[in-house]
Amino acid sequence: MQLTQVRSRLFRNIVDSGNVDIAPDVTALVGKNESGKTALLSAIYRFHPVYPQDSFTLGQDYPRWRKVPDTRSGEIKNAKPITCTFTLDDEDLKAVTDVLGPGVIKGRSYSRSIPYEGTNTVILQVDEAVALDNLYADEEVSPALRSVLGTRSLAAALEQADGLAAAEDSDYTAVDVDLFTRAARQRLGDSASAWQRAVRILRGREPKFFYFSDYQNLPGRIALTERVTPPRATGAT
Repeated sequence: MQLTQVRSRLFRNIVDSGNVDIAPDVTALVGKNESGKTALLSAIYRFHPVYPQDSFTLGQDYPRWRKVPDTRSGEIKNAKPITCTFTLDDEDLKAVTDVLGPGVIKGRSYSRSIPYEGTNTVILQVDEAVALDNLYADEEVSPALRSVLGTRSLAAALEQADGLAAAEDSDYTAVDVDLFTRAARQRLGDSASAWQRAVRILRGREPKFFYFSDYQNLPGRIALTERVTPPRATGAT
C-alpha cells in the first residue's frame, strides 16, 4: 500500500491544502514560515499514528477563528483534517481475494478521510455482484438456488436465504440453503457487506506513521583545525 496523495482541511492554520501528491521515494515541502508545512505533516501523522493517543482534537486543532461561525453553520461536523489516498499493491489485493475471491476490488485506489468527530469516509470501488458470484462458484450453488437468492450482493442473498425453506418441487434442498448461509456469513464476518469487509481488511493493512522534528543547526563555516586533533606520539621507555 503506497501513499500517493494527501489533503488537509480545517486543521490548525490550514484551511484547505488542496491535493498534495506524494512521490514514491522522497517528497519535500518547501514554503515560508507559518505556511502550514509542519501542520500538514502533523495531520498526515495523525492519520494512523504509531502512538494511538496522538489523534485529532477539536478543541486544540480546529482553526480558532473559524470555530464559532462553523459551529453555527454546521460546517464543523463535515471537517476532515486529513484524507490519505493510497495505491494498492498486489499483496493488498491478494488479502481481499483470499476472503472474497478475485475481481471484487475495481482499480487500485483506496482513500480514507478522518473527521474530528463521527465516522471515517472511505472511497473504495467494490463489485458486490462479483463477490456473490465468487461464492456461488466456490460453493457450487445450484442454478435453481441462485435464481431465488438473486445476483445483486452477498448481503442481499444472505438476507433472502434467512428463513428460506425449500419447496417440494424445487431443485435445491434445505441443506443447500444452510450451506450457502454458512459460507456467506463466514466471508462477511461481522461486516454488513462485501464493501465493508474489504474496507476492514485494507484498514488493517494501512501503514503506521512516525513523526519527529528534532534537528540541529550547523554553523556556516567550520574550522577543521579546531575539529581535528592530531595524533599523539607514543614511545616505549
